[in-house]
Amino acid sequence: MKTSLATVFKRREKILEQLKGKGVVYVDELAQEFHVSPLTIRRDLELFEKKQMIERSYGKATYIQGTIHRIDDPVLLLSSDDAIIEQKVKIAEHAAGLVSDGMRLFVNSGVTALFFILANLDKNVTIFTNNLLINEHDLAGAATVFLTGGEIYNHKSLVGEVAIQTLTMQTADMCFLGTDAIDERLITSHSLLETLINRTMIEYTNGKKVILAEGSKIGQQTNFMTTHTKLVTDLITDSSVDSNACGLIRAQDVEVSIL
Repeated sequence: MKTSLATVFKRREKILEQLKGKGVVYVDELAQEFHVSPLTIRRDLELFEKKQMIERSYGKATYIQGTIHRIDDPVLLLSSDDAIIEQKVKIAEHAAGLVSDGMRLFVNSGVTALFFILANLDKNVTIFTNNLLINEHDLAGAATVFLTGGEIYNHKSLVGEVAIQTLTMQTADMCFLGTDAIDERLITSHSLLETLINRTMIEYTNGKKVILAEGSKIGQQTNFMTTHTKLVTDLITDSSVDSNACGLIRAQDVEVSIL
């Protein structure tokens, strides 16, 4: 998987061209054409709707005449979320470089974790995850991906006793976990149910325990503890991170990679 702002801009330019030329576009057709999920197309169209260029209805979008003047205008193509998404993709792809064929991996929920799964689909690996976002994507490739089962939480993850039991029935060579916050003491999450899954993944991993988090999450704490920071081995983050916060985490014998 390779995603960049240039790729996103190019796709959005082509969608705008079709809107201006045809007047109407369809989500499923665009997803097929650009080899992305319907969710990705819906996000593109949501951006155009916010900029009052289209009207959306179920499965399609209709161009509002006279609203598109320059198709390549970055203001039209840029979402406030794009820079964050690019950070997440960069972190996920770097983490994928730690993975070799034959490995068994635990991966938790969230967008960065999703990008990590997608980045490993061409490898001969086995992935156990509670990340329901994978249902929006084509998982064809050499990797074998198992959902843990369990209770659906917030439409994005699987939690509860069934999910935990699935994880405790095997061990992983490595685990890769997104998180809401990490500082020199604790790794924390907004969801108690998610922390129980994350803690189980860490406990049943024999090798590296890798945290994936953008710089804005470093040096922070939130509601519920997953584990003590000293119990993980690696943190992968981006260049927006506070250097003092990184230094304190390194002092816990955690290897910190700044991209």
